[in-house]
Amino acid sequence: MKRTNLCIMVLVCVLMLGMVVGCDTPAGGETDTWTAVSSLDQVNGTWKGSYSQNMTVKEAFEMSGETWTSEMQAVVGDVRVTVSADMLSTINSSAKTQEASVTMTQTYSGGNIAVFWPLISAGLSGQPGVVIDNTKHSVTMTENMPARQISDEEIAELLNSGLQINQNGTKLNMPANAMGQGSPALIYTKQ
Repeated sequence: MKRTNLCIMVLVCVLMLGMVVGCDTPAGGETDTWTAVSSLDQVNGTWKGSYSQNMTVKEAFEMSGETWTSEMQAVVGDVRVTVSADMLSTINSSAKTQEASVTMTQTYSGGNIAVFWPLISAGLSGQPGVVIDNTKHSVTMTENMPARQISDEEIAELLNSGLQINQNGTKLNMPANAMGQGSPALIYTKQ
């Protein structure tokens, strides 16, 4: 059982770190024209992105490149996780700083939830910024990152990431794989 607990905690970490990026399909009839971001000044301001995805825990684990074991299958079964996140990032281009906040909720459901949920809730109980709802089988995690300097290397990485801005400077398009292999696209809207 000790190995299973470790595997479950690894899965939780993968979901927390790996799912902070995602895709958002903007609603509405406007068609955007995208061009590459070529300077930090173009992304100056506060930007909001949202993400939502539903998959089996097995699919989430395998997305991280890890091997799913029969022991994990016995504990987790067909449990599904719905991950939703709201991200806010503020970039001050003249000061070369960035601050951010992320609120992510993971809601679990499915056949083995009675076995799987106690492992998740016990493993995360008492962690800073974590709220557990046992009635909904959900975990909400909030992280606030204070303003920090953005290095010239990080700016260069950002400008070479494939990040695009729309024609009126109100949306940013982070392409799939820009924040790591397997990361989906994300649309940020200027606030």
